[in-house]
Amino acid sequence: MNSFSIRVAPPHKNEATALLDWSVEHLAELENWASRRQVRIPRPILDEVRRRYAKGGGRAQASIPPIWNRKPDTFVPVEQVPQAALLATLEHDLMLYAASLAEGGIDSLTVTTVPGVPALFYASESRRLFLPDWLVEMVSGHLFTPTPLFPEPPAATVSWLFFQSLVLTPPSLPSGPAAHVLGIRESD
Repeated sequence: MNSFSIRVAPPHKNEATALLDWSVEHLAELENWASRRQVRIPRPILDEVRRRYAKGGGRAQASIPPIWNRKPDTFVPVEQVPQAALLATLEHDLMLYAASLAEGGIDSLTVTTVPGVPALFYASESRRLFLPDWLVEMVSGHLFTPTPLFPEPPAATVSWLFFQSLVLTPPSLPSGPAAHVLGIRESD
């Protein structure tokens, strides 16, 4: 039997900046990601990425070390974070894909909520999912909002938060959604 678990780690001091820098160097992918998933990146965040892109000619300005292989320094109990319910649902939903995840060498995930970043990012070397703070509030565990006809709408999976996250890669390598880049099936 396969298992799967989620841990929580606070962001490193400069991770938000590093994720914005990565976004600058992958602006077209970022905009395509948001468009295809019908995710509305908050205007101030997207404007900041575009401003940095224009200022640097498509290159990041800062020389911050890459984060695709950075491991967390500390961990926080899942139940102590504001997004605990969402993370419990994510862990449950990903457990349904444990066999596929195990084939990809993933038996756990460390989630870091980062303010001010434009998208979901996955660092495969450290198995970290970077969750934008603004997206936490938007994700719903239901297919649609309650109506008089459906006072309790059917539940929806939140596994897309992992499978559709952008994989952080060095500038020389292509990126894309985790399921595609890592070759993980989204169904078992």
